[in-house]
Amino acid sequence: MFDLRAKCRDLEVRVVALEQATFRGVPGNSIAERFDELHNRVDLVGQNLHNKIDELATQMQAGFTYVDQRFGDMDRQFRDVNQRFDAVDERFDAVDERFDAVDQRFKAVDQRFKAVDERFNAVDQRFNGVDSEIADIKSILVRIEGKLTDRQAN
Repeated sequence: MFDLRAKCRDLEVRVVALEQATFRGVPGNSIAERFDELHNRVDLVGQNLHNKIDELATQMQAGFTYVDQRFGDMDRQFRDVNQRFDAVDERFDAVDERFDAVDQRFKAVDQRFKAVDERFNAVDQRFNGVDSEIADIKSILVRIEGKLTDRQAN
C-alpha cells in the first residue's frame, strides 16, 4: 500500500512539474496556462464568428426587406400595366365593334348594289327589247318607204 501511495505522490509531482514546465516556444507558461490561453482564443474566435454571423444575418435581413419592397413596387407597377392593358383591350374591343358595324354597313351596301345591278340588268333587257322593237319598226318603216317610193314612181 505504501508503494501505491509513493507512486501516486510521484505521479502528482510529475504532473505539477509538467504543468509548470515550458511547452514549445512559450517560456514560463505551464500547460494549464497554455490550455487556458487556447480556450480563451477559441472563445474569442467563436465570439467573433458569432458576431460576424449576426452582422451578416442583419445585412441579409435588410437585403431581404429591400427585395420584398422592390417586389411590392414591381407588383404595383405590374398592376398598373395590367390596368393599362385592360384599358387598351377595351379600346380594341370598341374598335372591333365599330369595324363590325362598318362591315354590316358594307354588307348592306353590297346587297343594295346587287339589287341595283339586278335592276340595271332588267333595264338592259328592256332596252334590248326596245332596241329590237325599234329595229323592227325601222324595218317596217323602210318597207313602207319602199312601197311609197314604188307607188310614187308609178
